[in-house]
Amino acid sequence: MAEEVAVASAPSPSPPLSPQSRVYLQNVLEELGFLIGPDSNISRVAGFAKRKAAPPRNATNRNAFQQIVNAAKFTPRGADAYWDLGRTMEYGCMHAVDANGPEVIAAIPPIEGAPHHVAVFAKIFATCRYDVLPVLHYLWATSRVNPAPWRSLVDRLKAAARQARTQDTNTFKSALRIFLPVPGRDVFDPPVDIGASKARRGLAHPQLCLLLMPWRDRSHYPPLTFERSSGGLPELSDDAKRIDAEIALHKYNPSSKRFPSFCYAAGEYDPASYRRNLFRNIVVVRVLRLLWLTRADANDVPRNTIPSGSLAAIHGITRITPHMVAYVIVQMRLALSSLPEWRTKESKNYSFITLYYKVIDAFADEDDEDLPKWANKTLDWLTELTFGNVDDDPRAVPDEADEDQSEDEAAAQRKRRRVVPDPVVSDPAS
Repeated sequence: MAEEVAVASAPSPSPPLSPQSRVYLQNVLEELGFLIGPDSNISRVAGFAKRKAAPPRNATNRNAFQQIVNAAKFTPRGADAYWDLGRTMEYGCMHAVDANGPEVIAAIPPIEGAPHHVAVFAKIFATCRYDVLPVLHYLWATSRVNPAPWRSLVDRLKAAARQARTQDTNTFKSALRIFLPVPGRDVFDPPVDIGASKARRGLAHPQLCLLLMPWRDRSHYPPLTFERSSGGLPELSDDAKRIDAEIALHKYNPSSKRFPSFCYAAGEYDPASYRRNLFRNIVVVRVLRLLWLTRADANDVPRNTIPSGSLAAIHGITRITPHMVAYVIVQMRLALSSLPEWRTKESKNYSFITLYYKVIDAFADEDDEDLPKWANKTLDWLTELTFGNVDDDPRAVPDEADEDQSEDEAAAQRKRRRVVPDPVVSDPAS
């Protein structure tokens, strides 16, 4: 008990705010429906919350509240796809503001993952153009007296993160053509286009099925082709017939402890070294481009510039990280499945969370002496093919750099689907 008292929470007085931070605070409170009086008391005003409007197209012109929301949206995409944003906000501010912050965080039971949440907090708010941390620290420190503004902010950020992840899932579900070797020429048969039944996807589809399998199972089948069936069926090995029979009886369960075969280019899997050629598939690059750049760029060669309306520009991203790879691998795996929305499991035996951390663990696995510096080399390769040669800070791109990009994510994605329905571009890795 004495040790617990020694590291007990001892919050400091409300952190002082600079004139600029007070402007940011006023903006955040107004967006949440609160007013701050001349005596610094914060109170909710019925009907005062600002009407929701699309943020400015150029993220540089977004206000402090919109910057904070941007950071929340970055959480699943680049920090933690299975976040607990409430804990992230709580522990992140506690670590910085509480007089015994670091000691209190260290004393929290490991199951809470407090140090991880502190790291996520730092990572997501490092993407903001403004220094919004004093505002967040102030609202957290005063929440013991007036909890409403802090709770309202955290709820808004949770909703923003969920919305971002849902938008991404819908985008990937509607963009399965990026899995085709040559989009526009090659086809899925039967079709899996927008409007087609989701029941046709997953293991029920003859082509998607092979993409979902680990190479250990896919290697029993003939090479995968993307053309309309001529009516004849290829001759299958006994092992392939056995797997097909298990699929028909709903007894086949690809393990989330093995990477789906789409994580490798066709024929590049090495059963003796799972990391050899792992993620070096142009499909992975296309999905990264689709998320961080634009749909129009997904099948293109790197343009050595980042569109001002892209997520990469909004968040200042110029390098691919393990968490970014893990997020898109899970989204790709989900898009190929028959599931209609983001979930933590596909079945009792398949966990997307396991797959997510398996990707991250692969970048931390340096035991293979035959592949020295594999993690950095793979991330370098993905970064080069995704972004090309770009400036260190893409947020400096002027507003006129890409007039076709809307900062409203949903509107931008709808527009890109209309403008570029079926790009056909050569594979830069060939």
